[in-house]
Amino acid sequence: MIDDVGVRVGLDGRVVRHKVGDVRPRAHRYAELEVNLVVRGTASYLLGDRRYALTPGKSQVSMPFAAVLLVACAAGVYLAVGRPQSQTWR
Repeated sequence: MIDDVGVRVGLDGRVVRHKVGDVRPRAHRYAELEVNLVVRGTASYLLGDRRYALTPGKSQVSMPFAAVLLVACAAGVYLAVGRPQSQTWR
C-alpha cells in the first residue's frame, strides 16, 4: 500500500515537521522521493533491515516505494517528499 503524503496538485513536493514522540505503527511507502532531516534532537528509522540513528545535520533518503519506519523522534525532525518533474518513478 502506498501512503498519500498530501502533495497538492500543481506542486512538486511538501515539507512536514514531525512532532516530539511521533512514531508510525507500521512502515510507510510514498510514491515520491523521501528525505528525513534532523535539525535538532534525534530520530531513528528502519529502512529494510537497517536502522539509521540520525543526529542534527544528518539526513536519511529513501527512494520512491521504499518501506520506511520511524521508530523514535525528538524535536526538530523534518520530512520532505518530492516528485521531480524530470523523472518518472515506477
